[in-house]
Amino acid sequence: MRKQRPRGGRRPKHLGVTKIKADVSMKQVAERRVLERYPNMKLLGSYFLYKDGMHYWFEVVLADPSHPRIAKDKEIRKRVLPRTK
Repeated sequence: MRKQRPRGGRRPKHLGVTKIKADVSMKQVAERRVLERYPNMKLLGSYFLYKDGMHYWFEVVLADPSHPRIAKDKEIRKRVLPRTK
């Protein structure tokens, strides 16, 4: 997410670390982090909760495709389970 800080000596002004913008939104970063932590879950959606001066909070909704309750529910099953042809 962040740019690597140079190892060699130079003026702080010329480090080139500040004002670097990522190509992905904070929402996508939150979704990616959750999916890396829970690889067996499927993403249903996410939404913004709160922001202070430093952090963003998002609610990320996941579903376990192997859970019997998910397999019975037609609405969620269409979004979670892969389609069979």
